Amino acid sequence: MTTLTINIPDNAKVKLSAIVKELGGEIVQIKKRKAKTAREKEAALLKQIEAGLKDVADIRAGKIKGMSLSEALHG
Repeated sequence: MTTLTINIPDNAKVKLSAIVKELGGEIVQIKKRKAKTAREKEAALLKQIEAGLKDVADIRAGKIKGMSLSEALHG
């Protein structure tokens, strides 16, 4: 057997469970992901912004090399 880990909408859980059982599989575990609060989302965003600003400061200070958008997209 193969084990899959998937994320599906809450409203598809029953239908997908039925399909898995129909195919002879079994549901090993069902976990509902906790939705992030607005405060948690804000904290995560601020952390990303702070990291970006630190990168800018490091590039300006010559500690790390910056890259162009073309380099970032195409390696």
